[in-house]
Amino acid sequence: MMSQSKENSTGFTLVELIVVLAIMSLTLSLTGGLILESINKQQRLVEIEKVKKILKSVSYESILNGRTSFITLQNNKLKISGINNREVEFKELRFLPLEFSYNVYGVSTTRKLDVYINGNIKEVEIDGLYRFSGQ
Repeated sequence: MMSQSKENSTGFTLVELIVVLAIMSLTLSLTGGLILESINKQQRLVEIEKVKKILKSVSYESILNGRTSFITLQNNKLKISGINNREVEFKELRFLPLEFSYNVYGVSTTRKLDVYINGNIKEVEIDGLYRFSGQ
């Protein structure tokens, strides 16, 4: 009787489960790094857009309040002083040290930021409110 129940039983053997787990772990080890890099790349793009949005907001605040705002970038921090003092820390972005300002007309003293991405320096253009003709 006992031999009949083993032959009719449904399910997987231990060897079959181990083989499936080995195949899954091999697949994940080959693609896991690519997936993580893709996630980090998207996070960096989101943070770059966040920097642009913050700087545009500072530009508007300078115009509305009629005061100059000062920006300091260093490591992973963006510091704003002048009207509303605040500091924003980023997870993925690293900045080359830079200090610039937005005057009462919302015009920045710089057009580009230098950002470290994977050990390389990438220039990020600041979307200003106004463009000077001839520049």
